Amino acid sequence: MRERALITGYPGWLTGHLLRQLDDLTRAPEPPAWAEALSDVSWRALVAPETSPHPDGQVDDIVVDDIVVGDIRDPQAVATAMQDVTIVLHAAGIIHPRRVQELYAVNRDGCECLATAAVKAGVRRFVFVSSNAA
Repeated sequence: MRERALITGYPGWLTGHLLRQLDDLTRAPEPPAWAEALSDVSWRALVAPETSPHPDGQVDDIVVDDIVVGDIRDPQAVATAMQDVTIVLHAAGIIHPRRVQELYAVNRDGCECLATAAVKAGVRRFVFVSSNAA
């Protein structure tokens, strides 16, 4: 059975670039061990409600098998996205909030919601990455 990974912050510059690089590396004649270990992972994306998973209308060349639309602050949406997941790559965040309170709500409270759901779901690995905007 393929391992299921959840990625947040998709589609974004950081996550799109990361998944494209990973896809390229896994197709290389001699991929690095870490890339080879992720070559058979099935990716699910938790996409913010106001965000199109394919902003230009085109399906990305990256295989994201499943899209769950939901806010990272919503425990029910996060629990749904976390089903059958063993790896979480958390890269979602807000960089231009209208108010400071929104920054904390998304970046702090959203991360806490994801981490709590990951523990409840028995996730093996939780990787939290950020661009330089954090």
